[in-house]
Amino acid sequence: MKKSQEETRQGKLARKIKGIQEKIQGLLEMKSTTSRRRKLFKLNKSLNDNLKRVGKDIVFGGRKLLQELSKNDENYLVNKETYTNLRNMYVFSVGDADKKGNRKFKLDMENNKIHYRQNRHTHIEIEISPSKKWTEELSKIQQLMSERKIPVTFKLTEDYIWVTYDESYLNGYQLDKKLIKGDKIHNRKIFQFLENLKMVGKIRHRFCGVDLNPEYIGFSICDKLANGKIKQVYKECVDLSWFSDKLGLSSNDKLQNYQNNKRKNEICESWKYIFEKCTHYKVGNFVVEQLNFEEGKDLGKSANRKIKNLWLRTLTSNLITKYCNMLGLTRVDINPCYTSFIGNIQHRDFDPVNASLEICRRGMYQYEKGGFYPEVSKKDIVAMSRLIDPDLLRDDDGQNIETDWEDILPTAWAEWFQIFRKTKSRYRRLLEDVESFGRSRLKSIKSKTLLYNFLPEIV
Repeated sequence: MKKSQEETRQGKLARKIKGIQEKIQGLLEMKSTTSRRRKLFKLNKSLNDNLKRVGKDIVFGGRKLLQELSKNDENYLVNKETYTNLRNMYVFSVGDADKKGNRKFKLDMENNKIHYRQNRHTHIEIEISPSKKWTEELSKIQQLMSERKIPVTFKLTEDYIWVTYDESYLNGYQLDKKLIKGDKIHNRKIFQFLENLKMVGKIRHRFCGVDLNPEYIGFSICDKLANGKIKQVYKECVDLSWFSDKLGLSSNDKLQNYQNNKRKNEICESWKYIFEKCTHYKVGNFVVEQLNFEEGKDLGKSANRKIKNLWLRTLTSNLITKYCNMLGLTRVDINPCYTSFIGNIQHRDFDPVNASLEICRRGMYQYEKGGFYPEVSKKDIVAMSRLIDPDLLRDDDGQNIETDWEDILPTAWAEWFQIFRKTKSRYRRLLEDVESFGRSRLKSIKSKTLLYNFLPEIV
């Protein structure tokens, strides 16, 4: 399996190198400019970095440790034992509902044990000591496993055991696939029943929109009114910018490890706080943006570090899925195109909150005709005109365009956005641009995460 994965990785790497070479060739045929030389420098650097990775095979047990082992120093035997242990794979067993949840593992919460059946001759008992909360939850899972209603996946290593399951089963929000038939009317009734079940104790027309960023999480709770308008209920921003600080330490340093672990903990606590707000305000729908970045796209050194190294997007996505399943929220994924631009033009709060308001509106009306983009009103045109200096209009080569500003009246958001790009005008609202807002810390004074609360606009 690992060798097959490595072959796939090498194939992707070869296609990536070919794409970079084609871009370099295209730039070499263009007229020499400052921007062209800068792009060539970045592409050549990326090409050299990727060429170094060609032909490097995987090393079971770790390449760095193998290099130390190859030196054959005085710690040879100790390193050899560590290297041998690192080569051991973990045990991974996929869940199967028909086999009482799992073929290899069984829960025994009466005795706080997990039974692992390696084969018919070897049975291993693993003692666990979960907290009271986890004991109750695992007991529910054990009951569902015995009734053949839920698949549970187990992962076992030397130090930990992971139990993976669908949270919606424990809270009664799961879809019983056995009820799905070939009759469309029947299936529609099944899905409608599940939707009504999720909305018990919630407000059906209440939405929570979230803007995801490496340093900030903006979220807003709004109501979809019958007259086509939107009523703001609550809006707030979670400031996680502290974890982007560079410590200049090695990855093994204790302080660096502390920052990494603290970052994960604060992100988990932040999403727990956001969904507590959703529960308090009886939110029925959760709107989140689709984050798909182009492979190989150069976002710049600083942006690459924040987005690909510090953001922890997989953890964030898993937490959103977890809480939506637990609380029975209807998750709505939307295309985030121009949400930050439109949100900052139409609203006067902090940039992440403005974007979350547009994301929330788009989640409400994305399935209605003309609901993807809001209409460009006269108020929006006045706001954008004040932000743009017509003397800064430039063409693709950086030359000034001699034109009358009054003749440029686009009717589409994409056209307005291109004007902002050409003029290099700022449209994002900073925190200091907001007149008044509340400020506090997340959970306790020891937390490094800040909260900015904004008053809802009166419609």
